[in-house]
Amino acid sequence: MKRYTLFILILVGIFTTSIGFTSVLAAMPVEEVKPDREVIVDSSLSTISPGIEQQLITPTPPSSLAPGVLDQPQIVGQTIHTIFLPFTVHNGSTGIVSRTYYVATTGSDTNNGISINTPFKTIQKAVDLATSPGDTILVLPGVYRQTSGTTSSGLITIVDKHGSAGNHITLKAHDPNNSGLPTTLMGYGHAIRIVGSSYYTVDGFDITDTYHSAISSGVSDHITISNNHIHFGFTGFCQGNETGDFQGCTVGAVKGRYYTTGAPIVEYDQVQNTGMTICKTTNSQIINNRIENVDEGIYLGTAGDVTNSDCYASDYGLNLSRMWTEGNVLSGNLIENSVDEAIELKPDTRNNIVQANVVRSTRQNNGSTAIEIRGHYNEVSQNIVVGAPVIGIRAHSESPGDPGPDRGEAYTYVKSGVLRYMSSYKNYLHHNYVYYFSQFQPSGYGMVSLDTSAANRIEHNTIVGVNDSPVNVSEYASLKTVSKTETTVTNNLRVGVRRSSSAGITRYEYHLLSYAGFLPQASNYNEYYPRLRNNNECVVGLGTLGIICQNNSSQNATLGYEYNSLFLDQSPLVIDGLCSKDSLLALPMAELKDRVLNCSVPLIGSAIVGAAGDGTNIGAYQ
Repeated sequence: MKRYTLFILILVGIFTTSIGFTSVLAAMPVEEVKPDREVIVDSSLSTISPGIEQQLITPTPPSSLAPGVLDQPQIVGQTIHTIFLPFTVHNGSTGIVSRTYYVATTGSDTNNGISINTPFKTIQKAVDLATSPGDTILVLPGVYRQTSGTTSSGLITIVDKHGSAGNHITLKAHDPNNSGLPTTLMGYGHAIRIVGSSYYTVDGFDITDTYHSAISSGVSDHITISNNHIHFGFTGFCQGNETGDFQGCTVGAVKGRYYTTGAPIVEYDQVQNTGMTICKTTNSQIINNRIENVDEGIYLGTAGDVTNSDCYASDYGLNLSRMWTEGNVLSGNLIENSVDEAIELKPDTRNNIVQANVVRSTRQNNGSTAIEIRGHYNEVSQNIVVGAPVIGIRAHSESPGDPGPDRGEAYTYVKSGVLRYMSSYKNYLHHNYVYYFSQFQPSGYGMVSLDTSAANRIEHNTIVGVNDSPVNVSEYASLKTVSKTETTVTNNLRVGVRRSSSAGITRYEYHLLSYAGFLPQASNYNEYYPRLRNNNECVVGLGTLGIICQNNSSQNATLGYEYNSLFLDQSPLVIDGLCSKDSLLALPMAELKDRVLNCSVPLIGSAIVGAAGDGTNIGAYQ
């Protein structure tokens, strides 16, 4: 009996060794190579409002969002197994065979690339070979520069590459010695272009001075773009028709970025030098990136009419197209000094989440709106906007044509005698913080829902107005709503829209501004400080209605607006000192979120505490 048992054990041992040889090797030590470890993409973003029990890792859509169109977008902490071993790794539970490839500036494309000691030289070489779910490309510190091609090409193109759920293909900057040195990418056109791919992660790169978008994604899904630093140079503004290095300068154009050939690039030159362009891409995550000194920060969707588009897929031999850019999450990104919008959602965007981003502008530029929403069913929440050149957050259509029955509701308006279909409707804008908008322009607004939009919900936002702006303004308002129909404005906090007139007199401007024929469907449970303008006019202007600046009045009840709102003679927040415009603009970007949150805490005894229609605080802070 013992002989038979021993024989069976030998057979089992041989069989186990033959099918699990890779796993056995994985447990063996390898000289000068680190052991297996887990690298977690940080998506556990802290809640902007400490009292709000809304976890960012599983955002829940409001009732106004269209249910069931796609996978519900979620910020999911994705575990990426980075195996520092010079051979194939076999995942026995899934049957997936994956490899880790290495790239270094000192490498060679004739190497095998599967060891840190035998890396490839070009990232593209590794990208072309990494085709299996779970494959990982680790790019060591150094400068990787595109040395040939055209402005429509790029340093790295990721075409028709597909990981799987839980097993992304990962392209990642890697600093094994913790030197603190970046992995820098520079391209003629794009640094990284992703086309027709899925379940792919790009993480941790330093990207500078590309001609078009630093990172773009077209007709792809389940893409993760995280922890990248995109920054272009800035050496000032064109003062006129300057010659020499900056030919073609027009007044106000930004100058200072340099092309990979060494020639300078003038920003705002009709070329979108954008941080990221996300086109017809779905169910993807754009998280924890830092973007500075670009024309636009994150450009989501396509401009103009909503139609099927291939987003350059045909340039790479792929027969792909898509109508919508939807189901994406933009969260935890820091964006500073974009010439145009920091975040823009175009007409073909729907069911996207823009959440917990921090946007700031510290200089005068050609920009208009920090966060622009031109699509529908999008949720915009818990963002911080400081120093927007003109407008903090705006809902606005781009006059698209009729995309057909897939568009949902048929909200329309007439422009130049032509019936147009709205693209901006039923967006949910809530728990955002907008501080000191319209720094340099003669008019501006904290938040706007324009007459080309409809049915937007604007709730629980904190808007702190211009702090002694130096320009002589024509119109300011904390919130302007001239939507066609169904827009609601509730539980918002508006504080001190202050500016200096040409005579040097500090004046208070409107808080809520609307016009006859474009009034919101509801406006109630809001707070206004101060309650009067300098000429003793009410700070709420709703067409010719003439709202009295106090709540529970018979006139408010008759008109149906602001009956339960608060009109205060003392500010419920600290708005000077550490919370002043100058202080917030001078603060390091990484500290801005915490400072704004502290400034947004209601003062002791403030009437806004528990005064919202839902029993919480008026405004964003809870």
